[in-house]
Amino acid sequence: MWLVVCVIPWIISLFIRVTRWWWILRIHVPDLTLQACVWPYLIGALLNLAIPLRAGDVARAFGFCKQLKSPATRVLGTLVVERVFDLLVVVIFFFVGLIGVTATDVLPPMMQLIAAFVAGIGVAGLIALIMGQRLLRQWVHTIAGHDRVSKYAFSRTVVGWLDHFFDGVSSMRTPAMFWKFLAFTIVVWSLEGLMFIFVAISLNLQNFTLAPWLSFTMATLATTIPSAPGFVGTFDYFGALGMVAYGLDWNRAAAFIVLVHLILVTPFSVVVLVWIFRSQRPPRISKPSKPGLTKQSGPKASSERPHTP
Repeated sequence: MWLVVCVIPWIISLFIRVTRWWWILRIHVPDLTLQACVWPYLIGALLNLAIPLRAGDVARAFGFCKQLKSPATRVLGTLVVERVFDLLVVVIFFFVGLIGVTATDVLPPMMQLIAAFVAGIGVAGLIALIMGQRLLRQWVHTIAGHDRVSKYAFSRTVVGWLDHFFDGVSSMRTPAMFWKFLAFTIVVWSLEGLMFIFVAISLNLQNFTLAPWLSFTMATLATTIPSAPGFVGTFDYFGALGMVAYGLDWNRAAAFIVLVHLILVTPFSVVVLVWIFRSQRPPRISKPSKPGLTKQSGPKASSERPHTP
């Protein structure tokens, strides 16, 4: 029963993720439908599971331009916005999970400080890209307008690509958009953290307070590290490490994170397969006509004899 309950937050978070991305794209393409974004998102996420280095994001940006009615570089800009907010929220959740860590030998203070420094630099750089995109755009046009650069024909093409990219990044140009998107992102990752908590309860690990929350954030951040398909290895090790940091033994921590990994991958694969079969309708095969029942395509023959004068 608990395993069914664990899947529910994940399904809800998946729907909100697609809706969040659709909301960004609609800023530039108001007539874009939510259904048009579902398939690119699912394919991109599936490729991220199967191929390292976030190949699914590249496929989402460059493989569905016509369906999304947007240039590839603009779609890529919206993905940057997604990643900025995802990283910001998960890093904040990570430090919340550190509050009750008991095994300091597993996560010593120096390691926590280094993690905070690296995460802070990454988040600050990405936020600077969003907030400073207008200034960066001006610099690009200034450089492209220089005599030594403008004489090359490809410079106009590159500027066009970068303009579309900055259009996607500039989606968060107003405070209302920023806070609305941040609220979407907090709900998405809270639901995924809730799934980790439900799995811990199903395994009678609820006495370990914030351990599932820390495991969720560490496993999620570990997906940014190049790994085997499906994030096998990095996701499991750092997810188990988050449980061990709260005093759980490695065997039960490994069982916990493997179950979480299966719950994450299996329903997603099922959802993608169902969507594939729904999207692909078999062609209609016309029934062959029976002999003797074919109709003449020419003018109807007259049964009367011709009138003779």
